[in-house]
Amino acid sequence: MSGRVALVTLVADPRHQTRRALHLLETADVLVVDKEAPLHALPPLPGAETVAVQSSEEATRTLYEEAERGRQVVRAVLPDRAASVMRTEIRVLAERGTPVEVVPWVRPEDAARARFLAVPGEDGAGSRRETFVPVTGEGVGPLIERLRAAWGDDVHVVLIDRRGLPLYGPVRLGAWAYEGPEDAVFGALVGASRLSTSPLDGRRVLLLRTQAQAGPLRFLLEDAGAVALEAPILEIAAPDWSRVNTLLHSLHRYRWVVFTSQNGVEAFFDRLRYLGRDIRSFDARIAAVGAETRRRLQDLGLLVDLVPEPGRSRQEGLLELFRAVQPVGQAILIATGERRAPALAGGLRALGAVVDEAVVYRTRPARLADWVEPEILSGSIDAVAFTSGSTARFLVRQLSEEGRRRLRECCLVAIGPVTRQVLEELHLPVAAEARSPGPAGIVDALARCLGGSAAPLSESGNS
Repeated sequence: MSGRVALVTLVADPRHQTRRALHLLETADVLVVDKEAPLHALPPLPGAETVAVQSSEEATRTLYEEAERGRQVVRAVLPDRAASVMRTEIRVLAERGTPVEVVPWVRPEDAARARFLAVPGEDGAGSRRETFVPVTGEGVGPLIERLRAAWGDDVHVVLIDRRGLPLYGPVRLGAWAYEGPEDAVFGALVGASRLSTSPLDGRRVLLLRTQAQAGPLRFLLEDAGAVALEAPILEIAAPDWSRVNTLLHSLHRYRWVVFTSQNGVEAFFDRLRYLGRDIRSFDARIAAVGAETRRRLQDLGLLVDLVPEPGRSRQEGLLELFRAVQPVGQAILIATGERRAPALAGGLRALGAVVDEAVVYRTRPARLADWVEPEILSGSIDAVAFTSGSTARFLVRQLSEEGRRRLRECCLVAIGPVTRQVLEELHLPVAAEARSPGPAGIVDALARCLGGSAAPLSESGNS
């Protein structure tokens, strides 16, 4: 049984790598790289055999032989080598009939042209799979007719140029209308997919989270057919550690430690390690404000005793759980950020608990990427997902007056009531609010907004 060959371009910034490329790198049987390629640019590759080649001929032979053995092969190249490999190795393999997949790398500003519809694959529903078909001399028109005969009208195709970047599409073969220069076309990427019915299909959604946090939300959006454009608008910085150090050295005093964010989890345990404290001495019970924070704690091997049910308000839901615990006289430490909301600490004190707050991180504005405002001004951003009030404040602060005006024309989604309140204070119309404070809730809110089933909250009395 023949295997498959995939061409993946290695990029320094994983935000510019597609989910499909990351999956292929993680599941490859064989990785073929140039001898001079920096292996440190690769993600961890469990079980993959790495073969370093010196020439295009050696690479082509290795790719063909390994695919014939039924193995899943990834040809990984740096961006300046991608065009050459496309013209030589990939073209030869495609003409020999070896199943070849080309996975483009994209910059955020190219993402609209680089969108590919999700198609089922061996690795599960929603994977992205494109098969490369070269232009062999008959021209683009005959190529399209050949593809229609082989794949049918419901297949979506993207024309690519000699760099391996999208040139035209994706478009359904039955509605083909390319009128560009034929000599610019190097081949076609074919994905066997029916038209998507998702309201997010093809919609461009701006994410303002930090890179580490954006991953789960980005992947859910891509699975729904959206184009996720990441532009982190805040940075995590260290606080004044003097008071925090004292609190951490006295952890044995606390019956409970409450974590209000993933950032708080990271900063808390990083500081604990810095102070030389053994995590095994951490015997307090643990509470988390939501599922994402709980998952990060579980990644550290810690059991979480209290977390609000999905769909419940985060801090208010946690207070309800503590009300059942009856923490009268119990010492509770809250690990939080500088921009903390006072409701949780005040509510616990009202229940009779003795509460300390450890501010373990600060958030500060990050410089807005140069491409963001032009995209907003051009009207090509369909929606913006706000996951905190800080992201909204920092974005508005860096936009021009016209940028702020055009931002109001986008579908603006808030992760919860606190963020919604900040957006309204900034005079930004909130189109939808997540019913549960997590990636799935945000995607659902975006689908309701872009699908036309959500009126702006600030205009419907839900302020």
